[in-house]
Amino acid sequence: MKNEYDNSEEKPSKTSRKKTMQSLQEAGQKLLMLSTTQLSRVPLSKELKKALDEFANLPNSHEAKRRQLQYIGRLMRDFDLHEIESMIQTAMQPPAREPEAAGKTGTIVDRIVEQGDSEIHHLLNQNPQLNRQFLRTNYLAYQRARKTGSQAEMTKYRNLIVQYIDDHL
Repeated sequence: MKNEYDNSEEKPSKTSRKKTMQSLQEAGQKLLMLSTTQLSRVPLSKELKKALDEFANLPNSHEAKRRQLQYIGRLMRDFDLHEIESMIQTAMQPPAREPEAAGKTGTIVDRIVEQGDSEIHHLLNQNPQLNRQFLRTNYLAYQRARKTGSQAEMTKYRNLIVQYIDDHL
């Protein structure tokens, strides 16, 4: 009896196939950590984007998320793993901004953390697409961190506001 693999390349071992699938699932997890803006910079199939969106809408059931992650890994078989990794790294890099734009965002955020609600209201009058609740929540968290003297927390909330304004303006 002739083996179907005699004339072709040797079939990869089960261990190597499992390692490949695990690597694809880990890459899928990295894709899930990207923001919507970052994810839009990665060229993915419609089916894979839909699977990533569905993952976010799953209940906090470990089993459901595990199965969805396996499905995402299966969809990623169509892509080269090294290519995906490089695309993820590229997407995680902040987009190149002009120094003028970076300075403008910094100025806006400085006014928000110093003047508070009045500056948020002024900014929303000029840009109604922004989310008042997000800005106000992070401003208040920044103020609480300022009162407790937590520099790390202050930086965290300031950066959240900067990132939000960069993404939406």
